[in-house]
Amino acid sequence: MSLKIRTDRINFITKKWKLKKVHPLITTYKIEKESLEAHVDICAERYDRLEQRMDNLSDKVERNSLDIAKEASSTRKMVVASSGTVIAALISLIAALVYMID
Repeated sequence: MSLKIRTDRINFITKKWKLKKVHPLITTYKIEKESLEAHVDICAERYDRLEQRMDNLSDKVERNSLDIAKEASSTRKMVVASSGTVIAALISLIAALVYMID
């Protein structure tokens, strides 16, 4: 969360509960010491933000998982095609050697 967003939220809660504010980063702790209701509001904001971050992380993991599956599929196709080419080349070499011997 950016410093501006955090400061704005703290300012809003400070005004709402009419609490004394010393510094935007330290205010969180002063507010929580002065008012249980403010503590509850701040914790609700923290948990909402934490839940958003976890949802974002979950989405990113899912996208990465899909990307890995796609890459694995294309890699598997490439390995099969390369193996087929090598096998065909070996069969051609053996056939050429058999005809040269006869």
